Amino acid sequence: MGVDKLQKEERGYRAPPKDVHFMYPEGGELHGRIPVNGEIYLDRDYGDWVYRKCVQLVVFDDGEKMLRFTYYRKPKDGKWVFAGQTALLVEVEVIQELLKEAIVRKWINL
Repeated sequence: MGVDKLQKEERGYRAPPKDVHFMYPEGGELHGRIPVNGEIYLDRDYGDWVYRKCVQLVVFDDGEKMLRFTYYRKPKDGKWVFAGQTALLVEVEVIQELLKEAIVRKWINL
């Protein structure tokens, strides 16, 4: 299993660069962009379904950078569908601190 660095177009999946927007139930919207080389992913086969687990760099209109942890899924030989409507979107500094602590606690071995 390795990280896919090709980011090629596939049915239902559009490779970066791509615009993104986030709408909140109580109102409000954020607009940003996933730049070229702003996404990494691993495809995992779970039998009838394949899941594409992604980390995306999102650069917002005001220049702020965040990471989105999300996923797509598809049936075997089917079309990719975005399935991360409630994905984690977090500031880069926050995820760095969380991952540092996860390494200290030996939850992650690098």
